[in-house]
Amino acid sequence: MKNFPKIIDSQTERTTAATDVLLTIQAVGCAWYIYHIGQHDPWKATIWTGGFIIMALVGFGGSIAHGFQMSQKTYFRVWRVLGFFLGMIVPIFMTGVVYDLWGYDTSRLALPILVIVGVVVYLATMAMPATFLIFIIYESVALLCALLGYGWLTFNGQLGAPMLLFGILLILLASVIQGTEKLRVTFIWEFDFNSFYHILQIIANFFIVWGIRDNLREL
Repeated sequence: MKNFPKIIDSQTERTTAATDVLLTIQAVGCAWYIYHIGQHDPWKATIWTGGFIIMALVGFGGSIAHGFQMSQKTYFRVWRVLGFFLGMIVPIFMTGVVYDLWGYDTSRLALPILVIVGVVVYLATMAMPATFLIFIIYESVALLCALLGYGWLTFNGQLGAPMLLFGILLILLASVIQGTEKLRVTFIWEFDFNSFYHILQIIANFFIVWGIRDNLREL
């Protein structure tokens, strides 16, 4: 076991890794559930299932990056890969928002455009690896657009939209907390801004899946 990676010493990093594992398990469950309830609308099911599968991959990779000691070079390489997949969650989920607002044809047209934007943001982030601010701004703008979209759909009485709206509000709050990079609380374990982000994302996912389920029932 000499070459087996050593668990990191930092308590906050261990907590972050643990919440990443929980997020991974939940995301896999969300993907499986949406896929099985969305067979009468395969495009919608594919969008959201794909988004949660990517989230699970990022969570799994994040648990390794946060949970084990590695050289700075290896750590950077791991995050280069994770950063790409993290950036792809946004366009996939935003395609789901476009679908709910404007339908199948518009969402099919929007998907490649949103993916290209995500790739550009990823490249910009890689050009300035010392900061995560670019991605946070990108994610926050996307979340605000989604917030307005589901706010409109809630106002117009679309089934499931209020749950999606609340879930997005929680993710937006999580992004603000993560952006501060200052939050640190001890409750049995030590939590920092990253682990709080994961916890709020886990809670938000329940409401997002709830909203998707209700909306699929309406179709």
